[in-house]
Amino acid sequence: MFAVGTPDGQAAESCQGLDTALRNNLDFTAAQQADPDDLAEARIANRQAVVDLIRQRRQTAGCAGNGQADGEKQEQSQARSPVFPAPARC
Repeated sequence: MFAVGTPDGQAAESCQGLDTALRNNLDFTAAQQADPDDLAEARIANRQAVVDLIRQRRQTAGCAGNGQADGEKQEQSQARSPVFPAPARC
């Protein structure tokens, strides 16, 4: 049996892998920002360079969407919607 790959199939698989890599790097960066140590700034800068390259590759591959990490989606939704304090309990 032979498997035949098509350009569309390869692009979809490539986009899925790029999306996963992007989410993993963005999640790592968010974790470093949430709980930084002495080397966090350098790690974040390094990962940001990787994120920029992945985004370029996604654009070149014609990937749909923006492949955001869960943390990045939450940050953007919080920026768009006001945060109200929880009601006081009696």
